[in-house]
Parts: sequence; C-alpha cells; structure tokens
Amino acid sequence: IERTKVLIHLVDVSGSSGRDPVEDFDTIMEELRLFSPAVAAKPQLVAANKIDALDDPARLERLEQHVRALDLPFHRISGATGDGIPKLLEAAGRQIAAVRAATAEELVAAPEP
Repeated sequence: IERTKVLIHLVDVSGSSGRDPVEDFDTIMEELRLFSPAVAAKPQLVAANKIDALDDPARLERLEQHVRALDLPFHRISGATGDGIPKLLEAAGRQIAAVRAATAEELVAAPEP
C-alpha cells in the first residue's frame, strides 16, 4: 500500500449488509491513519458502490455529504451494471497522472548529492 499512488475507497451503500457506509468509511480512514500517516495522506477517491441495489437514498446522501466535507472526490457507481465506472476510472487516471507529474518535478528539482 505504501507504493500505491492513489487510494480508491469502494463503499457499499446498498444496505444489504446492514452496515452504515459513513461508519465503514471512517473506520478505514482511521485504520489508514494508524497504519501510516503518509499512506493516509495519499490522494483518495471515494466510490459509492451498489447504487443499483440502493434501498435508502438517504444512506447514499449522508455518505456523499460526509466525503465532500472532507474535500474528497465522490463517485456513484454500480459494479453490476457498470454505471459510473468510466467516470471513476477517468478520475483515477487524472489523479495518478498528477501524482506522477509531481514526483517527476520533485526528482528534477532535487539537488544532486
């Protein structure tokens, strides 16, 4: 995970598991922070999955508000139908390209030993 350029949180919002997606997201964020602050600081995207099986739209809205308050990109997707996947992949590609460009700039700007 330390070599990962961008993290994508895939959060089940369907309700079939009986879990709270906001709580699940916060738990993972805390685990990342405890594991490594550097990992927790990596660029991140959030994908609310299983929108095709959503039984309570309020669950999705709460997660979206929570994630946007953290200034993280939010995407609604369905792995089953493919809805939203192209936009998520485009956003991930842009994030990865930005990280690679920033890394290349740092290497060029670094003084030689």
